[in-house]
Amino acid sequence: MRASRSVVMFWDAENWHPWQSHSFRRDKKLWKILTYVYKWSEDFTNWSEITHGLDASVMTADFVTDLQNRRATLTFGFGSGYPDASLEYVKKLFDINTLEEIHR
Repeated sequence: MRASRSVVMFWDAENWHPWQSHSFRRDKKLWKILTYVYKWSEDFTNWSEITHGLDASVMTADFVTDLQNRRATLTFGFGSGYPDASLEYVKKLFDINTLEEIHR
């Protein structure tokens, strides 16, 4: 019987966001390390009108290091924030017809 893959996650006890996870292969060797990067909502200067008073951590990036294949993936989230949005606005924004206009 083959052992299954496993992941060990590290969580921030203050805000309950994961900050790192380690993935292991079936042979119990470390395979990938995923690191999440957060910024406190009150520290955003460019988006202070959106995040002021939120008092939450906002994910700004993540890094995945693949130790087996010796490569990494970096993802950055520019312009992160928690704006107020009505359900109607979100439906309009993500309407399939609106999204398809990009391809035309």
